[in-house]
Amino acid sequence: MQLTEAECSRFYKIWDSLILFVNSRLSIVQGMSFPCDTMADLENVVIVRSALWADDSLLDKFAMENPNDLSNADLELSMTWKNRVGGLFIVERHLKKGSIFIDENDNVYSVAGLFTAVPDLIPDVPSYLETFLIPFENRIIWDGLVNLRPIRFGSNIRKRFRGLYVSAKSNNEIITSLTGKAVATAR
Repeated sequence: MQLTEAECSRFYKIWDSLILFVNSRLSIVQGMSFPCDTMADLENVVIVRSALWADDSLLDKFAMENPNDLSNADLELSMTWKNRVGGLFIVERHLKKGSIFIDENDNVYSVAGLFTAVPDLIPDVPSYLETFLIPFENRIIWDGLVNLRPIRFGSNIRKRFRGLYVSAKSNNEIITSLTGKAVATAR
């Protein structure tokens, strides 16, 4: 599962504005612009993103100043990103409704891709990665930046991951939204 083209365009309109705002506020990278054309550009976005997620007041300032004249709905969406979950995740499997991510506390999430479905970016599961999960309407996406860790898992740990997913599914504990207590069975 992935966002529609219109949803993805909306996400990047907000995200690019927010990253540029944070960069200009904190003077992190000189001459930053979008789209990112090189790995160095992408690495700069990662640096700015780290500063953003370290300080929620930047989201408040962004919404208050609204430097790119975003709609109220877009600003409200950006404010939900305070409910993000960042860290290391296992991508356990891919389903029609989203890919299954398991965090370090054994929480199980159903995550949609952006322009590209998660299975197209991360075909081999389980995979170990670092990213931030953020709300997008009634779904969970990642913030577009991911750091894959080259780790192979043995059969026992793979069984453990599978068991976490099966348990969450059977108990309707798969987290499908970060803006409330939404849990549902992903199929």
